[in-house]
Amino acid sequence: MIRRALVRFFYADHNDSPMVRRKLAAIVAGGERVLNFGSGYTRLAPNVVNLDLAPDVNVDVVYDGRNIPFPDGHFDAVVSQEVLEHVEDIEYSLVEIARVLKPGGLFYCQMPFILGYHSGPEDYRRFTHIGMQDFFTRRGWQVQDWGVTVGAAVALYRIAVEFFAVLLSAPLPRIYKPMKGLFAVLLFPLKWLDPLTRGGANRHRVAGGFYVVVAK
Repeated sequence: MIRRALVRFFYADHNDSPMVRRKLAAIVAGGERVLNFGSGYTRLAPNVVNLDLAPDVNVDVVYDGRNIPFPDGHFDAVVSQEVLEHVEDIEYSLVEIARVLKPGGLFYCQMPFILGYHSGPEDYRRFTHIGMQDFFTRRGWQVQDWGVTVGAAVALYRIAVEFFAVLLSAPLPRIYKPMKGLFAVLLFPLKWLDPLTRGGANRHRVAGGFYVVVAK
């Protein structure tokens, strides 16, 4: 419970950044049925079905990591917040997401760029803003929108937390997680600079992450 609160309110609160909240609100409001693919413990709205690998108080459907247990064209939109970097067979997951979307339905995909390795259960990839758009375009998706979810200040914060945790735990590996928790709290004020880094022509260079909204 303490670890979840630390992650939720300090280390990974960027999933609730103002930009993310605005984009998700628009996606969720625009559909009668929405799927949150890899929801974890997030509850976005009453019309959102939460799908994840493990049971949780806010998980509606537990699935096998391969086949999404819904019929073709069931959802108006699908949301995925920093999930696809953890999926080994990303091609199969995209086929399944496209299958359960209605024709013209929207897929909001959010992935990290300048963030450290984080298993969940594994961590396979990172994308630049151009890389994300090209990835979907080459697979037949139409890019509707893209943007920075969190800026350079969050990227600096996450890397700094990892740096000090790795540095101080080098002689004693078991203190890595306590050190990470400590610096997640101590360095949190760095995040207050993030609104200053999310605008401008160079906002993409060391952003913490990006989103794309695509249609199949």
